Order: sequence, then C-alpha cells, then structure tokens
Amino acid sequence: MTSSETNRAASLRSALLDIFLAESIGDCYVNDAVSWMLRLDNRQIAPVLKLVRLVALSVSEILAYSLMENAASALEILTEDQLEEWATEALNIYEQSGLVAAREFLCNVKETGLRFCGRDQVAVFRNSARTLRLLSTGISGRSLQFRHGELPWTDTRTVFGPRTCSIFGSAGDNHLFYRVMLVHKCAQIRYHSFLLPLSSLEETFPGL
Repeated sequence: MTSSETNRAASLRSALLDIFLAESIGDCYVNDAVSWMLRLDNRQIAPVLKLVRLVALSVSEILAYSLMENAASALEILTEDQLEEWATEALNIYEQSGLVAAREFLCNVKETGLRFCGRDQVAVFRNSARTLRLLSTGISGRSLQFRHGELPWTDTRTVFGPRTCSIFGSAGDNHLFYRVMLVHKCAQIRYHSFLLPLSSLEETFPGL
C-alpha cells in the first residue's frame, strides 16, 4: 500500500468504527469491510457510507455488511441514486421476508439491480420460472425444478439456465428464449436422449 492508500484505509476504518460498535465486531470484520470499501472510487464512498449507516443503525448490522460487500459490483451498473433505490428495496424485502432473503437480494446484484438501471429488455430466469413451470407441466406432465447455471442444461429433474437473458431487444423476446430453451430440454427428457449410447450417436451423426 502507498501512504495515500494507507491513509485512506485508516480513514475508512475510523468511519466504520464510528458506525458499528467496536465491542460488537472483531478486527477481521472491520478489515473485510475496509477492503470492500476500498474498491470504490473516492466520490462513491460517502454515499455508500450514508446508506451503510442507515441500514446498520435502523435495521441490521449484518445487512449493512452485505451492502458494503456488494456495493462496488452494484455501482458497476447503477448510479448513486439507483443504488439508494436498490438498497431501499433490500430493506423492504427484509421487512417482508427477513434477513436471509434481503442478503440474497444484495448478493445477486447482477440480477436484482437490472430493473433499477433502466434495462427493461432483460429477462430474469427467476421471474420466468413460474410460467416455465406451468409450461413444463403442460408439455411433459411433470413439474420440473429450475436453478441457475452458466449454460442451459438438464439432469432430467431440474432445468438449469442463465440468471438473465439480454440476447434480444425486448424482455418479451428474452423471456421467449427461456420458453424455447425449456421446450428443448423437455424434448430431451421426453425422448430419452440422455440414455442413447455414444455409439448410436456416432452412427447417426458421423464425425461427432
């Protein structure tokens, strides 16, 4: 660390100890929080600390730590005003569904922050899951589970898909992508393509 970075870290540590009761947290937690805050630009630190103070003193210190941990990632896609809206939504979730749900919201900023930054064309896999579940039941007569995965695939019980889809120019078209993906996976399950021996695939598709 340069002397400037050392001074910046010391100032952050002092500011955080002013927010959190020193006797209630260990050094390791303060050090983690400082490292998270050091990812921010100088101009971003004050607005984030303002939100952290609000959350820590009025709601939950643990939730405030989650906010700090994810603030830098959030500010990659959100403005400072949008960050405040996003954090406020986390507080609403805390009141309605508890700490675990609120922390999950903050940790999934690449998904949960989309509707606060005007990217209305993005479809979110979780939001599509209910209609996809109905569609899978109608097609295959069975209810499939849905989980996040880097690529679309299925183990015949669960369909995995990317958290968000922004391939096309509208949310409707991107949601349609999820539907097409599901139909394809249901077809794989229906026709037992996972049970085909490799030799038969090689005969069907030479050069595979």
